[in-house]
Amino acid sequence: MFKIILPFYNALSIAKKLKFIGLTSALIAGTVVVSMLFIFQYVNEKKLTVKESTVFANILAGNIATSIVSKDVLSISNILASVEYNNKIHQTFALDNSWKLFGAFHKGNDFVRQRKIIPIIKENKNLWYKGYFYAVVPILNDDIQIGHLVIVASLDDFYTRMLKYTFVIVLIFVIAVYVTSKFRESLQNSILEPIAKLDEVTTEIIKTKNLDHDIPSFNSDEIGDLAKNFKHMIGELDSYHTELNKQKNALSYQANYDALTNLPNRALFHDRLKQSIYKSSRNNEKFALFFIDLDKFKDVNDTHGHELGDKLLVKVSKRLSSVLREDDTLARLGGDEFIVIMNNLKEFHFASVLAQKIIDILEVPIEVEGEELFISCSIGISLYPQDSIDENELLKFADIAMYRSKHDGRATYHFYVEEMIQEVMMRTNMQSRIRNALEQKEFIVYYQPQYNIENDKLIGVEALVRWQDKTRGLVSPDKFLPFAEEFGMIVGINRQVMHMAMSQATAWHSKGLYFGRLSINISIEQIEDKNFVGLVQSLLYATKCNPNWITLELTEGQIMKDPKTAIAILEQLNSLGIMIAVDDFGTGYSSLSYLKHLPISELKIDKSFIADIPGNEDDMAIVDSIIAISKSLKLDLIAEGVETEEQKEFLLSKGCKKIQGYLYSRPISAEEVTELLGSYLEYVPVNLA
Repeated sequence: MFKIILPFYNALSIAKKLKFIGLTSALIAGTVVVSMLFIFQYVNEKKLTVKESTVFANILAGNIATSIVSKDVLSISNILASVEYNNKIHQTFALDNSWKLFGAFHKGNDFVRQRKIIPIIKENKNLWYKGYFYAVVPILNDDIQIGHLVIVASLDDFYTRMLKYTFVIVLIFVIAVYVTSKFRESLQNSILEPIAKLDEVTTEIIKTKNLDHDIPSFNSDEIGDLAKNFKHMIGELDSYHTELNKQKNALSYQANYDALTNLPNRALFHDRLKQSIYKSSRNNEKFALFFIDLDKFKDVNDTHGHELGDKLLVKVSKRLSSVLREDDTLARLGGDEFIVIMNNLKEFHFASVLAQKIIDILEVPIEVEGEELFISCSIGISLYPQDSIDENELLKFADIAMYRSKHDGRATYHFYVEEMIQEVMMRTNMQSRIRNALEQKEFIVYYQPQYNIENDKLIGVEALVRWQDKTRGLVSPDKFLPFAEEFGMIVGINRQVMHMAMSQATAWHSKGLYFGRLSINISIEQIEDKNFVGLVQSLLYATKCNPNWITLELTEGQIMKDPKTAIAILEQLNSLGIMIAVDDFGTGYSSLSYLKHLPISELKIDKSFIADIPGNEDDMAIVDSIIAISKSLKLDLIAEGVETEEQKEFLLSKGCKKIQGYLYSRPISAEEVTELLGSYLEYVPVNLA
């Protein structure tokens, strides 16, 4: 009800609202008072009716007993009719013990209907039923019940009396409305007239834009205070307006421009892109969208700190701006990502010219706080309308093309082609499959034996991950490890491999099988995890694996990403008794000054240097140099990827006595290694110290 009235009430003027409130208040107050009086009288009248009916019934029952015994019908009728002048009583009945009628008196023509109540009052004596009260008392003769006397009463007389009071009630309501209207008029005069004058002044200020207006004075009440405050407010508005404009301009700038580089941000870029699409569509023009991502910018932040990284971004933005036209838009999406809209493109191949300019200008070292930094970028380009006319698709396609540039070695650019979508779908599918494989523990460990070629004795095994895909069978690591590294899942895979390999080492040891040392590959992401050493300790404890059995391998290239952190963590691992090996040595351009400080015990010659010997003199010279380095630093040495007798003989002649490769064995399952160890090797106790 309130929801229906509220819109009507809100549409009224204040004067009409006051009038409405006055009338409504009077109506509600009158209704409440009348209702309460009626209810009070009704309850009292009902109690009185019950009491009087019961008393009359007892009197009649005592008087009628003798007449019933003498079967004096006339006397019975007269006694029952004695209630004729009682306005509340409608009927009386005299009934025998079997509830048959002795006699009755009734007013009106409802005798038949009332007789139908006899079966009900048999069960419920003295009750209200359909607006009538039935008082039932026993008729006694010498304390022996000879029948029942029933009196039927109603409140009809009460309702008639209440109806007569209607005139009085209406009169009271009219008086209440009159008094309320007088109060309303007084209230209206004291409130509405001053408000109307203030409204008049306000309207004039709005029309003329002139704040110099005389505000009339009113009584010293709330309205008068309102007028004084209004006058003061008008005086302050001008200064506030100026300050608000300044803040508005500042907020507008912050909402549309990057705080670091002062370039358009993502929001303004999307607006500019929409404008370019509209303008190009209307004028039948073309434009190119460049998605630029700085290569290995994270390394700058990790090495030199975020503050220096921010300063580098500012200088990069200035260099990018220097090769653009005035009509082009350069925006920063966030992080190390920039966008260029190359408008009014005459020919699409002009986009490649700009892309190469961007790559070239960023190849020049940038000096920041005395540090000479080298940075490059990967660029993806989408073309309007050739690739799409939709802003989201153009951005997505440029992003896809940029990732192709990353994949192809960075510091280059690619135009979007439709086949890239298939590649993205494949990569997305691979990401989902690898994540599922981790959850379902589908990764297994194969082991490649390592041998001393002087005596052909097994000296260790390297744990190598394989993927036992439930639908595709056994998947080799080159098919999924690059994706796992890119998707940040390599840590999870390595953790599962470490657990399985350590458990297997314990199982072999418990069977008395000598496997030499177990080599396990780790990644720089694990080294950078502050909890990694604790994780290794917990795995050793959980698998009951002796740390003296384990060699952890980290590639040379990964060590050189953050050599200081690598040295600190590897020293902690080495202190546990774990041996450290540098994998793929010769490919990471490591500094010998760092190498001599690493807590390493072994170098592994990368198989790319082994593949072409003894036919390739350059590879032979590199291998010879690596062997010399290992001897000078007193490090063990293992050559990987040995597949021919010629390679074996060359390595042996140069003093490299430990190898692994297909010449001796491919990577094999744990069961095959168990069989190999048990078939011909005697147990050689492992130093548990």
